[in-house]
Amino acid sequence: MDHFGSTVRYSRPPTFPSPNRNPSLSLRQTWSCSILAEALNERAVLRLDVRGSVFPGLDAAAIREAKFASLAAERVSTNPKKYAPPPGVEFSPRLLKDLYVERFEKDAVKALEQEFQVPELDEVRTRLCQRVRT
Repeated sequence: MDHFGSTVRYSRPPTFPSPNRNPSLSLRQTWSCSILAEALNERAVLRLDVRGSVFPGLDAAAIREAKFASLAAERVSTNPKKYAPPPGVEFSPRLLKDLYVERFEKDAVKALEQEFQVPELDEVRTRLCQRVRT
């Protein structure tokens, strides 16, 4: 018996997406969604009403993160040597810079680098020494 109260035999086992695609779903939930999708696809008279909550800010951020992760993974797969991240870092600086240039323009990268420039170590030492002396 299936989740709908009727006995259904499926001709083929459901296909499961990669676990990396939607980590918020358990294997059982993914299987249930696959069965539901197959049933809706095979029986045109079935209708599905979905109720739930929407969190526009959180949802938009999650969609942007997923889109970026997909875009970054695609780019890394095209040239793993060029875009390999250093140990302990999720994305390489080269990858981030190249994607930023494509999305905006080269001048935008220069402005961004100037705005968030990290001071050199010698400059930091000098400032610290000046603060200690005063």
